[in-house]
Amino acid sequence: SNFQKTIATANNRPVNDANDAFIGYDQGDGNPANIGITLGAPKSVSQYIGNVGDGTNWLERLTTSSKEFKTNVQMDGALTVAGSIQASQFVSTSSGPWSLSGGFGTLSPAISVKSLMGFGPNGKLEVSENGGALVEVAKVDVTGNFSGNATTASALAQPPTQCTGSFMTGIQANGNAICSTADVMQLAETTAPTGLPNYGLFWFDASCHCPKVISNNGQAVQLGLTNVFNADANTLEEYNGTNPQGLRVYGTRTDASNYERIGFKWDNTDGYFAVASENAGTGSQRGIGFLIGSTVRWSIDTASVLKPFTDNAFNIGSSSLRPKTIYAGTSVDITGTGALTFEPCNDSSTGTSLNFLAKWNGTNPSCAVKAGTGDTDGVIGIVSGGSGTSGNAVVTYRGYAQCSFDGGTTAADYVIASTSNAADCRDAGSSRPSGVQVIGRVLSSNVAAGTYTVFVGMEPASPMATSQVPWFTQPSASGAVSFLTSSNVAKLYGVLYSIPVPMTTTQVTYNVQTVDNTSNNYDIGLYNSSGALVAHVGTTAGTAFAGSTGWKTLSWASSATIKQGKYYLAITTNCTSSCAQLIGSSTGVGFTFAGAVQQSVTTGGTLPATITIPSDAYTATTVPTWSVQ
Repeated sequence: SNFQKTIATANNRPVNDANDAFIGYDQGDGNPANIGITLGAPKSVSQYIGNVGDGTNWLERLTTSSKEFKTNVQMDGALTVAGSIQASQFVSTSSGPWSLSGGFGTLSPAISVKSLMGFGPNGKLEVSENGGALVEVAKVDVTGNFSGNATTASALAQPPTQCTGSFMTGIQANGNAICSTADVMQLAETTAPTGLPNYGLFWFDASCHCPKVISNNGQAVQLGLTNVFNADANTLEEYNGTNPQGLRVYGTRTDASNYERIGFKWDNTDGYFAVASENAGTGSQRGIGFLIGSTVRWSIDTASVLKPFTDNAFNIGSSSLRPKTIYAGTSVDITGTGALTFEPCNDSSTGTSLNFLAKWNGTNPSCAVKAGTGDTDGVIGIVSGGSGTSGNAVVTYRGYAQCSFDGGTTAADYVIASTSNAADCRDAGSSRPSGVQVIGRVLSSNVAAGTYTVFVGMEPASPMATSQVPWFTQPSASGAVSFLTSSNVAKLYGVLYSIPVPMTTTQVTYNVQTVDNTSNNYDIGLYNSSGALVAHVGTTAGTAFAGSTGWKTLSWASSATIKQGKYYLAITTNCTSSCAQLIGSSTGVGFTFAGAVQQSVTTGGTLPATITIPSDAYTATTVPTWSVQ
């Protein structure tokens, strides 16, 4: 600098400016005790050791922006910093304690590629790593525990040793797990805690000395029941080996003295396993329901009545799975539409018809068939369902049923089988008819034929004296009646038994005109209007059947009862030539509804159990003259 500008005298300084470089005294107050040495330069003040001042290898330099050191700095006293400090490291060379203190407040994260440490809100030590968010530093408190939330990974230098499998583990001092299988987990008994939403709690309860859990702030549940077991993965059992067990399901419960419940238990008094509807206190007695899906189908009400939950809707048993026997101590009560029924097979030819009368068809095994006009007895009931030529008919034999009537009705009159319309019912009047089967009573008055309700009460025909008068099939005996000589055929002749009194017959008398004293087989008999064989002599050789001319009497194979109605005289033989002939009515004058109608049979000389009845065709012909007695 200009020497003349910087020369000074005691306590005085020449004219100067900011671009001067100088060494001298600080400006003072004139008191020598207050004067200090001062250095100044326009740009920097540098200090060198062992260097001529090359502008580069200085060890200390002061500029307007910083005080910079290229050598270590040692402070034997305290360091007070009002602003921030940036350094690669701080090293204390003292043997005594070292500390760092300062104010605290809200810090800002470090800039990228820088890290920061300082005292944040409430004096908490915080760090920001590589420009990251500020986080609190985990600390060990006075008890040796971590203060704050510190994970193992951040608290330890490296992840500790882990265990695999099922272990109760402890932690070593270095953080490694102690991997050993524990025999016992020890928890102190306590009172029930308060549940926490979205958490599960487990404890040993002091009141029952048992383990319990609460899931998601729900109800406390006892674990480890001493009398409930899994016999296998799909079977739950309850026992303790000493006393009978019980299971209770509550509908309502206030306490042990006020509830409604159902119980499953052992009834020691009666020796039965029991399902019990129980109540106490203000709880009501309840019935027991049996549900399929969500609907009650059967119930036992509080009066102990077993009943369907919907009227007239459910069955006991089925057509293929039937109860064996039903015992009733007092009665079987049929209400206004009920009936007692059975289900026989349907005849496969004629079959049955809905709301019409049925009888047995005489086959083996017998099936139900539609009754005929001559069936004034032997009706088995009214067909109330399942009619047809296959399957099973539902036949009402007692109770309420619908029946087709051949004419008008009067309420409470007796009902019998119609003799004009096959299988119809008929109003027989208010007096009990005799000699015919009573079907029941009609329950309504009607002016014309139709289908009406009958209370069915199948009764046998009332007792009537049996006719002892022989039945002559024809009034005369002068014409010839020949057997058909074709293979496996029979002849049918229609006749009427018009006497209202039934007759029990055991024999038949006929007249032989032409003899057949050979082993050819013959059979004669009677069929009713349904085609069933009522009586016949059975297969008989010519020597016994027609060994000589004149009147012959043979016994039927079994006795039979003849009732008023239409019948068919039937004759058959296996003879093909020189066959027997019988005497009949005067030639061509026997009046009949079936005159010598040919009928196929299985074996000539033997009448089958049933035949197909021909349609009525009135004619005059020679009809066999028999005496049926």
